[in-house]
Amino acid sequence: MQDDNQEIIEEFLVEGRESIAEIESTLIELEQAGGDAELDDESLNRVFRTFHSMKGTAGFLGFSHLVSVTHKAESLLDRVRKREDRLTRRNITLLCRALDFAARAVDTVEESGTDETLAAPAVALGEDLQAALDGRAPVSIAPVEPDPEPSVMPPADDDDGKGLALVFGPPTAPVVNPRATSIDSDDVDDDHTNVEEDHTNVEEDHTNVEEEPRRKVAPVAKEPKPPVKAPEPRVATANSSIRVDVDKLDQLMNLVGELIIAERMVTHNNELTGLELENFHKAALQLNRITRSLQDVAMSTRMLPVRNLFRKMLRLVRDLSMKQGKQIVLDLHGEGTEVDKSVIEAIGDPLVHLLRNACDHGIDTVEERIAAGKSPRGTVRLGARHQGGEVHITIEDDGRGIDRDKVLAKAIERGIISGTGEHMKDSEVFQLIFAPGFSTAAQVTDISGRGVGMDVVKRNIEKLRGRVEVTSTLGKGSRFTLRIPLTLAIVEGMLVRVDDMLCTIPLLSIRESVSGHQDRVTTLPDGRDVVHYRGEFLPLLPLRDFYSLPGEAPGDGGTLVVVEDGERQLGVVVDELIGQRQTVIKALPSFLGNPRGLSGCSILSNGEISLILDINSLMAQCAA
Repeated sequence: MQDDNQEIIEEFLVEGRESIAEIESTLIELEQAGGDAELDDESLNRVFRTFHSMKGTAGFLGFSHLVSVTHKAESLLDRVRKREDRLTRRNITLLCRALDFAARAVDTVEESGTDETLAAPAVALGEDLQAALDGRAPVSIAPVEPDPEPSVMPPADDDDGKGLALVFGPPTAPVVNPRATSIDSDDVDDDHTNVEEDHTNVEEDHTNVEEEPRRKVAPVAKEPKPPVKAPEPRVATANSSIRVDVDKLDQLMNLVGELIIAERMVTHNNELTGLELENFHKAALQLNRITRSLQDVAMSTRMLPVRNLFRKMLRLVRDLSMKQGKQIVLDLHGEGTEVDKSVIEAIGDPLVHLLRNACDHGIDTVEERIAAGKSPRGTVRLGARHQGGEVHITIEDDGRGIDRDKVLAKAIERGIISGTGEHMKDSEVFQLIFAPGFSTAAQVTDISGRGVGMDVVKRNIEKLRGRVEVTSTLGKGSRFTLRIPLTLAIVEGMLVRVDDMLCTIPLLSIRESVSGHQDRVTTLPDGRDVVHYRGEFLPLLPLRDFYSLPGEAPGDGGTLVVVEDGERQLGVVVDELIGQRQTVIKALPSFLGNPRGLSGCSILSNGEISLILDINSLMAQCAA
């Protein structure tokens, strides 16, 4: 890369990735618009301009293969804009392939500074695009069925009032509906020329369709057009956003965390105990307000809506439904829900695995659905919402559901559980599908069936201090709920003491704290202790014994803190509850290795260290 072009190249890479993600979902939505008469010219022009801009910058920087592909994709879109061609499923597939090539080219340029290694795929894709421009069938795309009728589903009610439901897959029967559309020049928005033609003959999708006998039709009087209101003049506004490197945002969050710790060290200094410092306390209160506000602003800079992540899944479901011959409605809700950028990056792979699983294992075939009295179209609902200090992301389908007996049989066969499993709750049985290598699929496909994806889902979510909950009804469908903290930098917790060790228990995991529990403790034949709590027997975990701390427990036996992870519960015994704290999470030093039951640490106002407990890990230790 030349030094004088370095800044332009970096800008090109950033804008390229953003544009590709945006217009891919726009293309899918345009495909679902139905007929040419319903095309959104503004969206179509936005896609056209993206290819045009990418071609121009790539040409300036000398990326010739990217130029050749984007130029032909731009030409195909221009024909559609002028109503000389249609956005058929074949053309959408070609344009999606062009976007895939552009994404690959961006990655290649970032790694090597050139796109020369992409000569072969550029030529192959260019030939297919040229074939479409010439009215020939592309050689590398299998024949596709005629386009279905308009299939945009009405949005369902949602918390943010914005829902999107798109149908993917082949129609139940070939649709024979030759159309003729008259487009006025005013309806065609061309960036460079004014088109004054009426295109009455719309070219169909190069399929042999047996035409019905032509009939003479009575002319229909056109309604008069309403008077056109002159557009109001636009007021020029300055750009209200800038791009900031993520590393700088991370540094900002770290500094804000250090500031909060320093503020507490000053305002809660032991040397101030007993002193009457009215002015100091007023200043300390003001400082606390400012640091809290600064913390909120710093956190908000990293918060992004899940919209772009969700809309990337449109292409995934489209390709899967077409490959499997299923009809699938992808219903998006809560796209405006904001979470930390690091959370969005971490949940991408789990969402892909869960959606692939829903489309492959969850949604039944058209024939199976009709036989079961269901609609031929299966529905996958992807939604997000805030719940307390968490974000809940749900993937729900109305397909086959999870067969409890089949899951238990496979778990017993693989030695994951002992006995028959009859005593297990449904939620506990469904958690077995996350075991490494676990799969109930009759055969392995290139989409799923190897038992790898669900294990990845659970591990990735647990790294975020989150958890996965599963509910399912056989024959009706399943729901996977990802419960994830809004941010990974700060945790609301309860500070507790065990001997001389201070620990923080995440507040969202605490159900209740109980004193005087000793008379409810029972020792099982295998030596483990359980506590009787609200009609159930919970595993008991005294932290003093778990970490082999010296000294003796307090005379009253300490305090029982009941924690939960999904439907699992555990009784944690501590010496004392100190109080609720908002703590900045720090990673444990690498020389400590991977201590059991801990997810990090925090510095308290007096300079002491508090260890943050990992509730999921503690439960796993008790179950082992």
